[in-house]
Amino acid sequence: SPPVYLRDLLRFPTRQPEAAPAPVSAEEVVRTTFRGAAMSHGALHATAHRAIAAAFNHFGARSNSGEGGE
Repeated sequence: SPPVYLRDLLRFPTRQPEAAPAPVSAEEVVRTTFRGAAMSHGALHATAHRAIAAAFNHFGARSNSGEGGE
């Protein structure tokens, strides 16, 4: 059948060499790279602040209150 769409004229190689997967860091290393954005305590409800702090503490990561530390 004749080509209908422009893509019908394209030819792609059927098999490409497989690339080796890139090395992956351990989960513990990745989790410690998470950072919470700086938000003033006044900008967050106390419940939200506790939830964010608990989550980052659970992951062993750092969050920032913008108030000079938590």
